[in-house]
Amino acid sequence: MNAVNITVPFLFNGVHYAGMSVHNGVDFDLIDAPCGAGRQLIKLIGTEIYPDGIFWDAVSAINTAEPAHPLYLQVKPAA
Repeated sequence: MNAVNITVPFLFNGVHYAGMSVHNGVDFDLIDAPCGAGRQLIKLIGTEIYPDGIFWDAVSAINTAEPAHPLYLQVKPAA
């Protein structure tokens, strides 16, 4: 299955992750953060379980050439 691997550290449901693999069928967009200052948040669309409050400027890498990273949070489409 194809995925976009986004390297960004975050805590989700008590587990620390180094990134997330966003699978086909899930879209992501950037939205303005409520804190202002021109910062943006990653918004995931088409999935039921996902982390929120992840700042785009905290992302260190995006990889579309590799398969889903097994140690990243797997963000899959809603059933």
